[in-house]
Formats: sequence, C-alpha cells, structure tokens
Amino acid sequence: MPNVRLSESRIEALRPRKSPYDVRDSDLKGFGVRVLPTGAKRFFIHSQHEGRRVWKTVGDAGDIGLDEARRQAAELLAALRRDEIPALQEDRVFGAVAEEVFSRYGRHWKPGTMKVNRNYLRNQILPRFGGMNIADITKADVQRWFASLCATPVAADRSMPILSVIMRQAELYGYRPEGSNPCTGIRRYRREGRERFPTTTHFPAGTWEGSCWIRRELSTGQEICAVVFFGSRLPIGEVGLVLCSGVRGEGSG
Repeated sequence: MPNVRLSESRIEALRPRKSPYDVRDSDLKGFGVRVLPTGAKRFFIHSQHEGRRVWKTVGDAGDIGLDEARRQAAELLAALRRDEIPALQEDRVFGAVAEEVFSRYGRHWKPGTMKVNRNYLRNQILPRFGGMNIADITKADVQRWFASLCATPVAADRSMPILSVIMRQAELYGYRPEGSNPCTGIRRYRREGRERFPTTTHFPAGTWEGSCWIRRELSTGQEICAVVFFGSRLPIGEVGLVLCSGVRGEGSG
C-alpha cells in the first residue's frame, strides 16, 4: 500500500491487477485511490473514529477529478475529527451490497444453491448486519454473530461462507479496505459425522439373510457397535462381522 503524491497522470498510469490494491496520497493523510481488477478506480478516505476504522468511498475517478475528490476527502476527514460521522451512502449499506453481490456473483451458483443461499442470507445474516455500513463490520462483529448461532450450528456453518463471499466481493467492488475480510480465521462449529448403518447393499447379492447388533462399552467410555450377519452362500458356521465405530444400530437396546 504505497504512499505517493497523487496526480492525474499518476492515477491514469495505474494498471489493474488480479486483486484490488490501494495507493495512498502523501499530501492528504487518509485519502487514496483504489484500483479494481476491472480497471475502475475509486477515491476513498480511510481513518479511525472512536477506535473503529472508517472507510468511505468519495467517488469514481471516471466521474470526479482528483482536485474535487481531494477537497471532498478533506471535508470528510475534518468532519470525523469533529466527531461528525459522514452520511452513509445507501448503496454502502450491507443489505444493498449483499443484493449487488447476489446479482453479480450469483451467476456462479446453480439455481438450487442460489435459493438456499438466499434463505440463509434472509434468515441468519440480514437480521444482524442488514442495516450496517459494510465497511464498518469488524471481525469482532462477525464473531459475536457466529456465537449467537451456536444453537443452530448447521445454519451457522452454512451461513459463514455466504457472508465471507459478500465481504470478499465488497473488497473487489471497492466498498471495503483490501485484505479486510472479517470472516477470515473464524473456526466453524465441529459436528459429528452422520450415522451410517450397514444394509444389504453393503454385501454381495444373496449373502444376506439375517443380522443382529452387538453393543459393547469399552473401559475408555467409547462405544463399539457391530453387526453380525449370516449368509446362505457362506460356508457353514462362517459368520461375517462388520465393526462400526461410533455408530448406533437401529432397534438396539
């Protein structure tokens, strides 16, 4: 994130990369331009207010000149120093950005996936973040939200990647600082694997006639379950045994 004296010619010379990057102005602290992978360039301010990072888009470089952008940035930064929070642009509210992401990025999802993701967005994500400035959402905010879903770990685990995609795309669209995805590094809930039960499909055709379940509790407290099956095509007296660690037999007592 270099600091240089921004000029019209220098901004014109900035070339897009695979990831967005910022170039900060050495003349006005907190002011800079973000270069997006699409080639678009956006002026921004980035400062601290009451311990929180404040990120605001000033305007697109294609719509506003450098001098005007620097003037507006100076006014916004001065307002912050007076404890005046600049008015939030409506399209920077999390709910609006989420809709933009679903509209633009959603083409990568199958229709069924889109429907499921919208349900998690509506039921788990928007109630917490819908009205917030997307640039102000921190890792602590996400951690508190994730912890609040502990009673529904499946919903929590499936909602987190959706929130992460929204935050990642918000960086690409210039709505958040680069490398600021607040979902990064948050551990998911650990869930036990699904129970599986042997059936006739697990064995060669014609070998299954009957079975019974055996349960034994080990001294370690672990439980081992086994199914014993008898096959008409097995030699007389031969018994097949399948050990199933950590599963439970249907109807076992």
